Amino acid sequence: MDPERRTRVNEPRPSAAVLDWLCAHPTFNLSTWDNGSVSGYPIHDHYVETFWLPIIGPTAMFAARQLDTRLTRGHTRINLAEFGSGLGVSTGTGRHTAINRTIGRLVDFGKARISPDGERLELLTVWPALPPRSRRRLPPGLLDLLIAHEKADMLAAAS
Repeated sequence: MDPERRTRVNEPRPSAAVLDWLCAHPTFNLSTWDNGSVSGYPIHDHYVETFWLPIIGPTAMFAARQLDTRLTRGHTRINLAEFGSGLGVSTGTGRHTAINRTIGRLVDFGKARISPDGERLELLTVWPALPPRSRRRLPPGLLDLLIAHEKADMLAAAS
């Protein structure tokens, strides 16, 4: 099997429950997901862009950043059709539209979730360091850059 195809086949797919929720909520409330973790990188940080982008994909990355910007500005009501159109992906809200798959991808990668009460989408605004499983997906040059970044962080913390 082509290695590129194997990678695509093994990527998370939006769960049926998330797609069902999005179809049932074409307009929803957005809030910050406080998962109790204080370590990590703000969603607009260079680290997130450099190392999470090849893992989560450009559309999901941009969607997460746009959602964070809306939260920061107090715009917590999201219309999926308008949001998708603003991202340039779609204006529909059907189960398999690009915007639903994009939000589903954020949920599947643990960067967003449906609130426990099922009333809103919660966005993780501080992202953790790349886990070992995801590091293996980085191209060699980017992995070298990540290792150099981590060494610099360790040296800065030691001083």
